[in-house]
Amino acid sequence: MTQYSYGSHPELLPKSLGRGPETESSGVRELTLDESRRLEAASINRFPPASGGSLEWEDGSYLEQHFYEDEPDGARLVGGLVSSHAAPDSEVVLFWGNLIMPTVALPASSLVRHMDEVLEVGPVFWVFFPESHVLIECCPDGQVTVAAVPAA
Repeated sequence: MTQYSYGSHPELLPKSLGRGPETESSGVRELTLDESRRLEAASINRFPPASGGSLEWEDGSYLEQHFYEDEPDGARLVGGLVSSHAAPDSEVVLFWGNLIMPTVALPASSLVRHMDEVLEVGPVFWVFFPESHVLIECCPDGQVTVAAVPAA
């Protein structure tokens, strides 16, 4: 594996989502590149890209849009949005704004519980809800967008 290939730096994941017996028992699992690409195709890749690695949100192409001021506010906001779009035991997928950290699948309740750590590690991330086909994008400027993923 090269220095910058997919998942080459899992140590950058929040400690609560990284490797170890505590994450295995909590239902957190790192996805392979193939799994990640398949889920990207069903979610993030259904929206046009914007500059800076985020997605382009045309008027009306999202369900709701919010802004947060600081990380504690962001953790409350994004955690609340995750809770409102998924049952606690539903599996959600967390994509990072880079490929060196592996995509992870985890129960929604685990993500909500550790949202402050997620925001500390990378303010650019997406949460995909495979059951409801909803995507949340979190950007470094504090913008949080919730969208229904369009059908293929």
